[in-house]
Amino acid sequence: MPLAHTIVGPQDAPVVVFLHGFLGGKCDWATTTNLLDEDFRCVSLDLPGHGESAGDPNLCSMEYVATKVIELVDSLDAGSFSMVGYSMGGRIALYVSSIYAMRVDAIVLESTSPGLKTESERAARREQDERWAQMVEIKGMVAFLDAWYEQPLFESLASRPKLIERVKAKRLKNEPRAVARALRGFSVGRQTPLWDEWDGNQVPALLVAGELDAKYCAVAREMEQTCSACRVAIVPGAGHNVHEEAPNEYNSAIHTFLRETIKV
Repeated sequence: MPLAHTIVGPQDAPVVVFLHGFLGGKCDWATTTNLLDEDFRCVSLDLPGHGESAGDPNLCSMEYVATKVIELVDSLDAGSFSMVGYSMGGRIALYVSSIYAMRVDAIVLESTSPGLKTESERAARREQDERWAQMVEIKGMVAFLDAWYEQPLFESLASRPKLIERVKAKRLKNEPRAVARALRGFSVGRQTPLWDEWDGNQVPALLVAGELDAKYCAVAREMEQTCSACRVAIVPGAGHNVHEEAPNEYNSAIHTFLRETIKV
């Protein structure tokens, strides 16, 4: 079965696949795809462990998602496609583009890293994500979400009470055991680092980060230094979740990039 997805836009338009972050879903991209659907055929996925793709416990892997993305694109009779990925979804987009580079027109990576460089870092992250996975299994989604969004990474999101409540309400639709599987399977601690592949990347890329997210601003700048095919967009007033915190600036930036790169 294909991953759950929605499609908007003309059938003959260039295909853009949208990959959400951890705890997200295909509905996260509605504002963005509504802007792009005149020029592009926008395909928004529910990744394994999320939404309508909660699925089998063995399916939370980048290899599986890469296969499913290609199968879906093939079903649309598209020879090539682009991807927009946020955080975890951005890591998946990087993985897909490293394997199927000849089929990828462009990638937009929001708050994304090619991975942790050392085994000690990855081991520590696996342990951390295992603790989070056990927490959601034992305490459920409400307690888990409260704790998850108290992390410093989401400080700017948490400073917007109405926005954080909307985000949490959407995340509550996920099933705890499926969330735990996604945490374990898609953990950056289990990901083979893609820095070497990134150094040789020839796929046009836009790296988006919020100016209040110092960690991923630094990652974007480091990625920019090693890849001539990319450009960086730092969005003022936004943190880690740029497309939620500054949707107008975010959507404008990626719309301009995709139109210029794919030449619609």
